Amino acid sequence: MNWWQKLKRNSLARYGALVLLLLYLVAIGAEFFAPYDPYVSQTDGSLLPPTQVFWRSPSGQFLGPHVYPTTQGAVDLETGDRQLAQDLSQPSPVRLFVKG
Repeated sequence: MNWWQKLKRNSLARYGALVLLLLYLVAIGAEFFAPYDPYVSQTDGSLLPPTQVFWRSPSGQFLGPHVYPTTQGAVDLETGDRQLAQDLSQPSPVRLFVKG
């Protein structure tokens, strides 16, 4: 019995081969899946929480999926909280498969 027949009969080996294949595909397409350069740090945005996706403007007008630019303020030395500010005048549409 060769290795291919052993692999086809063993369900755990098939599952492991599938996981390994998936990891190889993600590694090959890493530049497509990762939106940022791994060698450039983003010191101004590294501690920001996930961006909330909005569908309507503050006035209630439907704009589709969009986000607002978020900036970090100073850290409150007493509580340790960081103030976050969203600029509601500059909505950025959410698009798939575009160069950022």
